[in-house]
Amino acid sequence: MAQKQGGSKRALRNVAALIVGGGLALRYRSRRMRARAMPRKVAEDMVLIPDREDNSEVPLEKGINFRDIGGYRTKDGRMVKRARVYRCGALGELTDNDLKTLESLNVRRVFDLRLREETERNPDRLPEGAQYFPLPVTAGASSVGRIIELLKNIDQVDEFVVDNYTRNLVDAEAHTFGTILRAIAEVEDDGSSVIHCTAGKDRTGVAVAVLLSFLGVDDETIAADYSLSNRAYPIFYQQMIDTMTPFRRIGILAGDLTDLLVADPESIRRTLKYMYETYGTAEQYLLTKGGLDQAVLDKLKARLLE
Repeated sequence: MAQKQGGSKRALRNVAALIVGGGLALRYRSRRMRARAMPRKVAEDMVLIPDREDNSEVPLEKGINFRDIGGYRTKDGRMVKRARVYRCGALGELTDNDLKTLESLNVRRVFDLRLREETERNPDRLPEGAQYFPLPVTAGASSVGRIIELLKNIDQVDEFVVDNYTRNLVDAEAHTFGTILRAIAEVEDDGSSVIHCTAGKDRTGVAVAVLLSFLGVDDETIAADYSLSNRAYPIFYQQMIDTMTPFRRIGILAGDLTDLLVADPESIRRTLKYMYETYGTAEQYLLTKGGLDQAVLDKLKARLLE
């Protein structure tokens, strides 16, 4: 593990050196100063409590942001089935007790949206008998490109996040979402599925928002479900401190990026609005952009709604 972390930090130092060499850190210094003068979002203030009869969180010793997406009422009066789909962050640090918990939840499929470099650094631990589906979200994935874009937009984090959600996820990863939903729809067992990325907030958040919208959950409930990731903010922040250490040399601090870690429900509201305006309903999006047909979508509803 130490060797993998060392390799990761060396890679980040190389990115930092490229930024310094290109003069980018100095060029966007004024934007960092403006951003630092702006009010910071407070994660706990962003938590919305969704209308659901019970708590969705699954207590784990080392799991991140692990919760059930079931229990929500749809606009036509049905309910998303519990214990069918879970969302979370990376599973690489799970304890043996955590694995037993996942086995008790009958987890049979794990869909991993992380990049290959992320999975190599921190491979998932899987419960006995679970199938693993690596589905790396690659749009906008270049480390150098992401950080340069962030430097250019550091005083406009909200726009940066929404652009990432719409352009790099809704537009570019519809086939990935379609692959996940087809696999869930066509299984022949009663097992559950896990969708995850590193934090379980961004890539996973958009994938789950599309799924819940398709199932008929209203946008405010979807935004509230997304906002629950704020309960894991202390973990996200510690990870950010560890990741950003190499960038101190060019004046970028972990505190500059804290707004990126907050699950602002407005970001998912705007993402859903974009999907509707661009593609129509979530169902039309999955049919025209996600590569699914009506038969698969009907199976998905039959599997996930009651």
